[in-house]
Order: sequence, then structure tokens, then C-alpha cells
Amino acid sequence: MKTFRKIGLMAIAVFTAVSLASCGDDDNDDEPGTGGNITATLNGTAMNLSYAYWYIDKTSSTSSPDNVNMVIEFYSYNPTDPSSAQFPISYISVDYEVPASTSSISSKTIPSGSYHIYVAKDVSMTGSGWQAESIDGQTSNSPLVITRNGSETTVRIDHAEVAADDKPTNGDKPTTDISKTLALSYSGSIPMLPAEFRP
Repeated sequence: MKTFRKIGLMAIAVFTAVSLASCGDDDNDDEPGTGGNITATLNGTAMNLSYAYWYIDKTSSTSSPDNVNMVIEFYSYNPTDPSSAQFPISYISVDYEVPASTSSISSKTIPSGSYHIYVAKDVSMTGSGWQAESIDGQTSNSPLVITRNGSETTVRIDHAEVAADDKPTNGDKPTTDISKTLALSYSGSIPMLPAEFRP
């Protein structure tokens, strides 16, 4: 259920911010970009993602008490300015274990099965709540390759199979396929996501 909790919190935050923004003034500050290029496809269909951030998640379980999870996330909107979001929104989160002393992204190749992917494609709000094509899965087939060169970071997953983990609570059949193929490529800067905007 981690995916639905994470994406649900994200969707609720965005929905609240959009609702409040619609009641405010029309002044819009320039939205900061990360200066990168994101290409992501789910079953061959492009995902509209524009922003990349990272943070250390000390609350998620790891295989060792000396480790934490490095989380790199890609959004269709700027998560530090939820009022900028327009539905539907999409999101990819990739996490992997690092030593607890880690304070930045470093070059690393994480083998298949040693990182996790959480995906939400086209999240929308309806009268009955939020809905999304949501997939939560272990990776297979290709490694997660991260290359750091100064302030520039490259993140690449050539081919990963992700499988639906969350099931409807009303007994209906899952609305997603059992397995989908994800490809992800990013090159650019990745700033740290401030703590107040993390799920």
C-alpha cells in the first residue's frame, strides 16, 4: 500500500494547493526548472515529467540499520510549488540503499532487484476522490545507472518491469495490467527536495 499512500498524499497536497490558489491573486512567480531533460515511457507511452529532486528517506526500512534510502523523484509539476500543478499529474520515484552518512547523490550502478520504482501516471481528482494508473514494483532486467559529473547527474534505467502491488479495497479487479515496462533517462541537475515537501 506504500504507493497509494505516497501518491495519495501527493495528490491531496496538489489538489489543496490548486484549490487555494484559485481563490488567491493572479500573480505568478517564475517557476524554477532543474535544467535537465527527462525522457520516461510506461509501456511505450511517454510520461510528461519536468522536474527532478532527491532526498534521504530515513523512515523506510532497509536491509541494514546502518543504511538509509536515497530517493530520486521525477514530477510533472514542481513539488515545491504545488499550486503550479495541473491535473492529470504524473510521478516516478526510484529508491535504493546507501550508507546513513550519505549526503549527496554519487555515481553508482545499482543492479536489478536492488532498487525500487514507484510510478503514478495521470493522477486525476474526481468527485469520489483521486484516481491514477498506479504501479508499484520490483525492478528486473536492467540496472539503475547513476553518473555524477560536477553538478550534472545522469540517471538511466533502460528497461524495468514494474508490477501492480496495490489492489482495490472493494473487491474489483485491478485496473492496471499485472506488469508494465518502464524506461527512464535523465540528464541535468538534481536539487535536494526540502523536507516540508517530502511525502
